[in-house]
Amino acid sequence: MRHPFPTLRVVSTRSLLFQVQDDIQRVDAIMESLTTESDLRDTPIVATIGSGGLQYTVLDEVDCVIALRKMK
Repeated sequence: MRHPFPTLRVVSTRSLLFQVQDDIQRVDAIMESLTTESDLRDTPIVATIGSGGLQYTVLDEVDCVIALRKMK
């Protein structure tokens, strides 16, 4: 049985909700890495909330999302 590939898209960090608390030291380290290397190594994984498809919950890499928000 074939399984379809998930839909991949780029979304605004403003549409993301968090289920866990952030780790401020990790956020700072990610911001430093993004500033010096301009490379996001751990891509955040999110899932759609509700049927509208306009809000998402972060399943993995919350700290990356918070670092991106802080950097605007």
